[in-house]
Amino acid sequence: MKSLNGYKLNEPKMFSDITCGVAVVINSETGIYYCLNEFGSSVFENLIDGVSGENILEALHTLSGAPDDIETRLRVFIKALTDSGLVSEGPGSSSKAKINEQAAQADKFVLEAKEYNDARAVLLTQEEV
Repeated sequence: MKSLNGYKLNEPKMFSDITCGVAVVINSETGIYYCLNEFGSSVFENLIDGVSGENILEALHTLSGAPDDIETRLRVFIKALTDSGLVSEGPGSSSKAKINEQAAQADKFVLEAKEYNDARAVLLTQEEV
């Protein structure tokens, strides 16, 4: 199985903010934005901080109640983030991942990034001003 590399925020196209454990990522070129659930935000924050996917996976395996398919869930989530252009491959560090275990359990270990385009017209209009 392909190794989990390092990733980074796909700058300057993407802008992200993580407030109260929830990440919002905006594509400045399309106006589409993404909201991540708390567990997804925890993993996303580690990714854009340069923690390697392997180190994130290692941390996920230590969480109480982690499902047997946690590696598959992580790979699908990272693929969704890269396919959407939120992150791109980058150098991975040997830093240990810090995963919010309470968020993982509350979200039932579901890693989620929802796409929204309802503010697209507003965001793109602001650029033209």
